[in-house]
This record gives sequence, structure tokens and C-alpha cells, in this order.
Amino acid sequence: MKAVCNHCGKGFAGQQSSRTSHLLNHIDRCPKRIQESAPAPAPASSPSQASKVYKKKDAETSVISAFDPTAFDKALARQKIARIIIMHELPLRFVEYEGFRDLMSFVQPLLGDITSKVSITTDMWTSSNQKNGYMVVTAHFIDNSWTLRNRILRFIYVPSPHTAEAFPMSWLSDGLDAIGDGIEKVRNSVNYWTSSPKRIELFEDTANRQLKLNCSKSLVLDCKTKWNSTYLMLEVALIYKDVFTRLKHRDNQYKHLPTEVEWELARVVCEHLKPFYTMTEMFSSTKYPTASLFFPIICEIRLSLNAWLNSSCDVIKNMVKSMLAKFGKYWMKSMV
Repeated sequence: MKAVCNHCGKGFAGQQSSRTSHLLNHIDRCPKRIQESAPAPAPASSPSQASKVYKKKDAETSVISAFDPTAFDKALARQKIARIIIMHELPLRFVEYEGFRDLMSFVQPLLGDITSKVSITTDMWTSSNQKNGYMVVTAHFIDNSWTLRNRILRFIYVPSPHTAEAFPMSWLSDGLDAIGDGIEKVRNSVNYWTSSPKRIELFEDTANRQLKLNCSKSLVLDCKTKWNSTYLMLEVALIYKDVFTRLKHRDNQYKHLPTEVEWELARVVCEHLKPFYTMTEMFSSTKYPTASLFFPIICEIRLSLNAWLNSSCDVIKNMVKSMLAKFGKYWMKSMV
């Protein structure tokens, strides 16, 4: 099936799966349509009438603009605005400033219909089979029907190392830096026993047949920039604590067995991260995370952090101090 322009006769894909973006883009740029909609030139004897004036009318008002709306290039305008922001190191919220929006509504009246703000989120993860890192940047906005929409702006491969310094995306990640050395042996142990099918088979056999744990959970290696994956790694590793000890006597190459002190630290860290994980699960389970849902969770997190400052474990205290510093940077104005 083909869709044909009523003005220039050019054909385009018209199947239902083709959607309408290419048709709308053509309508904006169709030279025949622009030519047909242009007013007749003013007489040479009337210099004051030489400039083109176009009218946009609706049920209530008439708006007169010195520019032709059909000639407006949205893609080029975005590039120009992005260039201004980059050149002058302006905040991304520059496009939300009242003065800027007033200017744009004068330059292009059609822009006055845009009322929704756009929120930008990033997410990064490491594939379990390839051990490669990926990042996605997503824009979220509310359309005129009050429906929450999202569009992926960029999806890229991110080379190693995937450190918290390289991707400071979470104030919780800052806290994990303070305990990184304490749980490193747990991470190395998990990495060792998940590095090959043979080692995985030996680990599961020791857990199920010899120690009779009968646990269906598999070891999972965390991503250092994602605190929730660290929680899941510790949660499962603590279940198999005795398995790691048993395997130390069966494999001379295994050199990463945590000490009892390190296991206890892992348990305390896991215990403190569990409320965050539970809150995050609840928060991310809804498609519409409005303020009435997430603000009480943020308050509960703040109260938990304050309580942990009195912990008898110095590592936990250092972790909480780092988390509170970043928490204050992003949330203190909202908490007042």
C-alpha cells in the first residue's frame, strides 16, 4: 500500500506498521504545499507590504506571525538550541526558562502548544554472558492525553572499566565505594565459581548433594555501579557461605575465601541494603511513579540513613556518610 501526497503526488509507504512520522515530516517540507499556501506577492508600489505575513486562527483568537509555520525546521532548531547550551555551558533546564519559551513562542507560534517537561534517565548494566557494559538514555514526558510516554534517545556500548568514578549515577553507589574492599573477596569468590560451566557444576553439586542446601538460587556477579546488583550478589553468596569453605579444600586455585570478619561485614551490608532494595522494587513496579508514591519512600530512606550513623561498625558509618553527602545534594531542598 502507498500513501500519496495530495500536493506533489509523491508516494510513501502506507502500511499500518509504517506509522505516520515520515508522512508528517514530508507535509512539513513539501515544496508544492508550501508554494500553494504562500500568499500572493505584494505590489511593488507598496513597500510596507513586502514582508510576508501569515495568520493562524482558532476558535478564540488570531495570531499573526512574521514567519511561515510550514517552513519551520524542527530538527534544525533542536540542533541550534543544543549548540547554544553546549557553547555557553547552560543548564539543560534553559529550554524551560520563561524568557526562552516566550521568545520561542514569538519566533514560532506552534511551539506555544508544548507544555510538558521532559525528564531524562540513564541506566547501565553488564550482560551476564558477554560481560559487556551498555548504557541507555531515555526521555520521559506526558502527552496531551495525560499519558506517560518514553523514548530511547541513545543506546551505546560502554567499554571497561565500569567504575563508580566513571558513572556517578547514584548516591548509593558512592556509599558502596566505602565498603568495596570489605566485600571484594566475596565478589572475587562469586566471579571464580561462575567463570566456567565446570566450576558452576562443582559448586552446585557441593551445595545440593554434599551439604543438602537444596537452594534454587544461582550465584550472581554484581555490577559495581549498581548497588541493587551488589545486594543480590551478597544475598545469594551468604546462603552458600559453607559451600565456599568446603570448596577451598577441593580446589587449590581458589584463593579468595573471605574470612569470618569479611563474611560478617557482608551480612551487615546486605542487611542494610535490603530496605533500599525493597523500596526500589516497590517504586519501580508502577508505571506512573508520582510524587505521592516516591516521596514517602525518599523520607523513609533518609530516616534509615540517619539511624545507621549510630552503627557500631565503622565501615557502615563511612558508607552512610558518603550516601548522606550525595543525598543532601539532590534531595535536601525537597525535604525542607
